[in-house]
Amino acid sequence: MAIFSVDRITIYHWFAAWEAHHFAGLYDKKRCGRPPKLTDEERKKAQHYLEQHPRDIRKVVHLLEPDPAKHVSPKTIKRLVKKTAMSGSVSQRRQRKVLIHSNLSAVKH
Repeated sequence: MAIFSVDRITIYHWFAAWEAHHFAGLYDKKRCGRPPKLTDEERKKAQHYLEQHPRDIRKVVHLLEPDPAKHVSPKTIKRLVKKTAMSGSVSQRRQRKVLIHSNLSAVKH
């Protein structure tokens, strides 16, 4: 417990997993969660549309929705912008931060 800084119950679960499945039992398993709303291709399209219309998230949403069965909200696009703002160089992050703030102010009405 002291070596790994975990609780006693965690050690118990590790031993149980080892006994049941050996090494395979110790690996992290895929966790549940909601699948992403946008595919990789749609994310690339969204970023392309954001470059064309950096201050109009609603226009980007409209351009991404040719299929009426798939609804994308402005919040989804804002999350995408935030997610991409975390990667890249410092200058790119500053530019994206400005883009995020301008998009947030445009959506607030």
